[in-house]
Amino acid sequence: MEINNMEQVLKYFAVDTDAPSTNRGLLFQYLIVLKKWIENYILGIDNPIYVEVDDDIKEVGGKLIFTQVKSYSSNFNLNSDEIKKSLYNFFILFVQYGIAKNIEFYFVTNTSVSKNEKLLNAWIGDEDLKDTQLKNKVKYRLCNILKAEVNRRKGNNLSKHVDSKDKINSAANKLLTIIQSDAINDFIDNIKWSFDDEDPNKSILKTKFQIKQMLSNPKFKSKTTSILESVLLSEIYYRAQYPNKEDRVLTYSTMDLLLERTEDDLKHSIKYEFLELFDLRLGVLESNFSELKQDITNIQERVVELEQNK
Repeated sequence: MEINNMEQVLKYFAVDTDAPSTNRGLLFQYLIVLKKWIENYILGIDNPIYVEVDDDIKEVGGKLIFTQVKSYSSNFNLNSDEIKKSLYNFFILFVQYGIAKNIEFYFVTNTSVSKNEKLLNAWIGDEDLKDTQLKNKVKYRLCNILKAEVNRRKGNNLSKHVDSKDKINSAANKLLTIIQSDAINDFIDNIKWSFDDEDPNKSILKTKFQIKQMLSNPKFKSKTTSILESVLLSEIYYRAQYPNKEDRVLTYSTMDLLLERTEDDLKHSIKYEFLELFDLRLGVLESNFSELKQDITNIQERVVELEQNK
């Protein structure tokens, strides 16, 4: 199904994905980006990973993969605003990118699903929705969520843009038509869920531990893991700030160029103002302190050697 006047639809109904995040949420998001970047590098996968483009994470490869990352203390259900906003944004991206089957949408979070949320728990348990009855229930619930959000945005836009009534109604009707079409089945089939069932801080520490383990891989040339982790997080932060969205990308060659640098050069690449937001400087400082102690030990040994040779 093709949709005409996509620019008009996006103007009134797209989600603003540049909204500011909390420090903890931003850190968790960047750690998930880093983990994906490292995994791809180890496996030799050269898929560009975009940060803060269309969604939290956009990976371009054989499939187009959009990932929404959430760090929360409370659990989620299908009535949660964050779930509904994410599903709606996934739907807009599905429409924007041509209602294709080679698009996947991932909702990744540290938290858990509410115990009373039976439908979402069942959906996660049968991610491919092989149970026809379950798929019909999911479809009914999802369509209601999407229609409610389209109508809410239509109402808001009509009150703000009185002179654009026909354009707004036309754009809304196009989205509602897609929601009621068979294309919605392809959309549902490509939604994936990942709930870690962890406290936010524990989830961050677990992800950092996994990253440190992966950075011990020989492909990272025995670089000090704490320094390399700080450099790579700084690189993600730095690139996410680019005004041009096409420049907010991490690639295989980006990693190669960073690994060609010496550790001293790498230290100069660390964005300390970024790390200070999350109290992440400890690893780098510990590394510097260890090096300083080693330098002192070397000097002491050299002094002893000189004394003996007098």
